[in-house]
Amino acid sequence: MLHKLTPLLLLTLFACTSTTAQHDAGSFSDFMDAFDEAIQVFVNGEPEPFMGLWAQQERTTLAGGLGGEIEFGWEAISERLVRVSGMYGQFDQARYQAQRVAYGYGDRFGYLVQHEEIEIDDAESGTTATRFYRATMTFERIGDTWRVVHRQADLHTVEDDGLRD
Repeated sequence: MLHKLTPLLLLTLFACTSTTAQHDAGSFSDFMDAFDEAIQVFVNGEPEPFMGLWAQQERTTLAGGLGGEIEFGWEAISERLVRVSGMYGQFDQARYQAQRVAYGYGDRFGYLVQHEEIEIDDAESGTTATRFYRATMTFERIGDTWRVVHRQADLHTVEDDGLRD
């Protein structure tokens, strides 16, 4: 299945340049702001704004931070997004923060690599849990609108596990 993702990722790397016109920079920046706002409500049980940022196509892919299969196509991705948002939404409050590591865009494609932190409050148990993710996303401009065409996130271990130098 990796072979299905490789052409899109390679195309993105070659298509992303920093020579895009200024109005495109605003468009991509506005999209990133909307993306962050949409994830904030997503982790509080409202998936619709985040889902509205995705390309609703059969070639869209998702490899989520909670494990599971790599999802192909909007039908499978939308079901998973609703399920995951509902899992987060069962808690009292969640807060989302992102630290951009790298991003770029061209006329048609863009990418984003970032660290994400989701802090979840559970009033019933009186606890707060924090999840750290490393996320990579690919975007495509469809018409005049940027859309998510691929997202991959994995849990980021922040403790020293003894495997690093």
